[in-house]
Amino acid sequence: MGRTLQSSDPLATVFAPCEAAISANDLVLLQASGRLRPADTQIPLAQQNAAVGVNTIRARAVLSGAAWATGSVEPSRRTAVELGDGNIACAYHGDGTTSTTGTNVMIVSPVGARALPVIVVSSATGSRGCRVVRLGAANFCVLWLESTTLRMAVYTNGGTVVVAPFTVSALNSTDPNYFNAAFLANGDVVVAYGASATGGLRFRRYNTSGALQGSETTVEASIDARSICVLPLAAGGFWVYWYRGTATVNSKFARFDASGTLQGSVTVISGGGGSGFNGGSAPENWGVELSNGNVVLLDTTTASDVAFLLYGPTGTFVRRCLHQTGVVSEAGGVAIAAVAGFVTFSHAGNGSSGPPRLSAWTLDGLQVRGGAAVTGPTWNNPNSQSGSGVWAFDLGAGQVCCASFVYDMYDSGGAHFCSLFSVGADLTAAQTPFIANNLIGGVICIGAWFLRHSNGSVIFFGYAGQNVFPSLGIYTVQAASVLGVAQAAAAAGAQAGVTTQGSCALSRLYPGGVTDRRSASPPGPQGVVAGQSAHFFGLR
Repeated sequence: MGRTLQSSDPLATVFAPCEAAISANDLVLLQASGRLRPADTQIPLAQQNAAVGVNTIRARAVLSGAAWATGSVEPSRRTAVELGDGNIACAYHGDGTTSTTGTNVMIVSPVGARALPVIVVSSATGSRGCRVVRLGAANFCVLWLESTTLRMAVYTNGGTVVVAPFTVSALNSTDPNYFNAAFLANGDVVVAYGASATGGLRFRRYNTSGALQGSETTVEASIDARSICVLPLAAGGFWVYWYRGTATVNSKFARFDASGTLQGSVTVISGGGGSGFNGGSAPENWGVELSNGNVVLLDTTTASDVAFLLYGPTGTFVRRCLHQTGVVSEAGGVAIAAVAGFVTFSHAGNGSSGPPRLSAWTLDGLQVRGGAAVTGPTWNNPNSQSGSGVWAFDLGAGQVCCASFVYDMYDSGGAHFCSLFSVGADLTAAQTPFIANNLIGGVICIGAWFLRHSNGSVIFFGYAGQNVFPSLGIYTVQAASVLGVAQAAAAAGAQAGVTTQGSCALSRLYPGGVTDRRSASPPGPQGVVAGQSAHFFGLR
């Protein structure tokens, strides 16, 4: 295996569960969650030996070479995605002269370096609302609006056209929340949309090469469908969740198998009652599947508090989970993370005061910790929903990373505030350092997307106002230490043995550096890494 053990020290080999798949002879990180993941070959070693809290890999900065980005107020949505090769595809609008002319994709490396020339997907005027979705290991698709026409194109990870731009459907609005998309476990992408002239909620399925699978499916006819969430399931099917703005105002969901066949019937959600709301941002974050197959949905039936609805795998209502009362949830939005149960995160909106709050729940929706206010960063609450959104990511061992983006169109003509923080299992205090109210001078973002990369980092992509460029920031979000070298391959969730003492040949070329976190938490051995070799002196 390319290693020579030099001690009988019982800590010369350490076993721990893997968060991500590990190959034999990988350099391995031990995270604060107690889980292992392979070290990244592009991030400097010192940055991967991170202290607790948020640490910067790439400080937020404009993406040089990108055209001007979207200039009008738009909801936050999935404008960035990790591709199968680990690079990040970022989608935005603008041609350098007009912010609504053209749709583009910039592909960058995990550390933010431009990997390819800018891909000009379309040069059409009146473009807005772009989303990007990974299609398996090798491709991705871009979806966008040209006025009220939903368009789609498919590319390889290397930027080669697989399917040139084509029309999916005419929509009932120019609002980007009138469509959404998700990649399924069987390799298809589902595109759901509110069709034109109150044509109802429909979807189409495409394979990774962009070929239509079956025909257009009508979920509910003759309605005004908006704020659409498509939730893919581990077993291959999906749920569609939407706000119904025609006649009787309510929200509904429907369950489908991987072939697009309806399972059961369309269901009105069992929420708190009232007309509710159809606004907010990032509907991609409004549902999550739990490890036991239960599904959690944001309760959109009321704007006077923040609550979530728990359903069984077959759509049977379990209970309503009340997260916070007396706030307007419409503007700030909500996020859900599956963490040995699930955690809910809300950011108060429409001028509501008070910090964001976190709650923890069991898989069956019983509250473990309720409505904990997060102390630390200074929070700014929006006066309008605009492009605001929130995100939550499971770090393991009860730890959560939360992100908040606020665009406030009523604050001196428009301002934005970004927050990114990690919290421990008590969910009450942001671990330091954290990011709060992080602005780039003169660059006002009007929408954003946060994603968690497979290397463990969290990436911010913001699309900006007229005459400015989109921006990118990359951060580590929990403490980690270089632990040693993997003795054998291990899948995500499996136990792996890691050598912490001895000379080791490495599977790949890693950034060099000296490691010594023997007294840190999590611990790491003293050692040195140089290219494809490493020597460690143990944890003692």
